[in-house]
Amino acid sequence: RPELTRGTVDILVPKDYWTKAPTTPIVVLVMEVTYVAVTTKVVSHVAKSMRSLVRTINTPGVEFALITYDSTVHFYPLNDSKYPRLRESMLVMPDIQSPFVPAPAELLCADLSQSSKRVAKTLESVGKRFEKTNVTHSAGNAALEAAVELCNAKGGGHILIVYATLPDVGVGAIEASELAAVRQSALESEKDKGDRERSPASDEVDKTLFSFRQEAFYRRLFAKCQEGGVGVSVFCCPQPFAFIDFATLAEISVKTGGRPHLYSDFSMAKDGEHLFRDLERSLFV
Repeated sequence: RPELTRGTVDILVPKDYWTKAPTTPIVVLVMEVTYVAVTTKVVSHVAKSMRSLVRTINTPGVEFALITYDSTVHFYPLNDSKYPRLRESMLVMPDIQSPFVPAPAELLCADLSQSSKRVAKTLESVGKRFEKTNVTHSAGNAALEAAVELCNAKGGGHILIVYATLPDVGVGAIEASELAAVRQSALESEKDKGDRERSPASDEVDKTLFSFRQEAFYRRLFAKCQEGGVGVSVFCCPQPFAFIDFATLAEISVKTGGRPHLYSDFSMAKDGEHLFRDLERSLFV
């Protein structure tokens, strides 16, 4: 019995259980390009990792799209054979309260078996494009919602979203100042108590710090993912001593069949290879 002897087993679902005919999957990489993401080398490492991985995909029909974000959301025309004027361009979507896909899905998605060099070149350009950025705000959840819309337009797929900071602006924003105050309170409480028992106040701080936020936004996004056949894998790479609300950001992975990944106090020396292997596994599942 393969399910007892193999680590991973794919089970073919009979047509009787289909909600719609299966389609060729699309992979959407959603990458943060804020000042923190650039200075901690998250951007350069993720871009370099994906460049090497996409070159190994030869399966016809597997499509790839790239979205980056800081305080706005950026799209890249990867299938520009019909629109040569858009070659090497970047489309900026500034409406982070009501995000949308600013171009046809066919323009933004490229078949990796035919356009892997084009995709690799675009990934290489991202690091150079944002290497001198000073933007610190993140519209990560606006970018995530736009990526879900793009996947739905292509019949479903897998989203790989990379966070380096809390998404603090736009739809689904998480209030960073509130969490920072709660975390500081927790640190002071731990410092004061020494070896004594945990106080009820400390337990309340934990409940507040690790509670699920933006429930209405995520409930709506869960429904869209379920309807369109979209899975989301989350990669959280906070800088040393920075807090990121992993309890909230990872929930969409749990609900959609993706994988949540946390690299606390991210550094290239400690987490670089680990992040590469996790991206590789997510891309080829």
